Amino acid sequence: MRVERLKSLVRWREQFPERIAPVVAMIRGSNAWGPTVPDDGGFLAWRGAGDGIVPALIQWDTPRLPGDTLPATGIALRSLTGFHPQAEALADQLAWLGASHLMRVEATAGAPALVAEFELPDGTIVTLGEVAEFVKSAEATPTASAKWHAKQPADAHVSDPTPELKAKPGPGPEQGDTLR
Repeated sequence: MRVERLKSLVRWREQFPERIAPVVAMIRGSNAWGPTVPDDGGFLAWRGAGDGIVPALIQWDTPRLPGDTLPATGIALRSLTGFHPQAEALADQLAWLGASHLMRVEATAGAPALVAEFELPDGTIVTLGEVAEFVKSAEATPTASAKWHAKQPADAHVSDPTPELKAKPGPGPEQGDTLR
């Protein structure tokens, strides 16, 4: 997913060192990029919250993004939701970055988690990720799967439907956005 706001990530980092982790130059083959990586190498965080939910920023210094050279798969990211005990702090950072439209952030009493919902070319919906509250619900309902779940297309006949983990409606990636 992309945020078109940046011209130079290094310059932006110099202007806002408290908000943007250092940029580390990397090269592999003909690709050159600079991801943001905290000095300790850990997960990015903002105001003590993050835990892998705050996205790394990447400046690609190649004429063509690597994802543009991959064959089309027809798999579309339908939604991306980050769950965190300090959801408001994370939502503020995403808004500041101009990336709040890319994922929802919701409060959780459990561990931080990312939940992604994909639509496959045949219309099947696949949800990856888990949230502590859903795991408790799944333990009470043996047929529920919290870590991975596929929902068949509307026209498929399913004899034993399983509840699907769904994020609350709200701003987020538009249906049909493709994951890069």
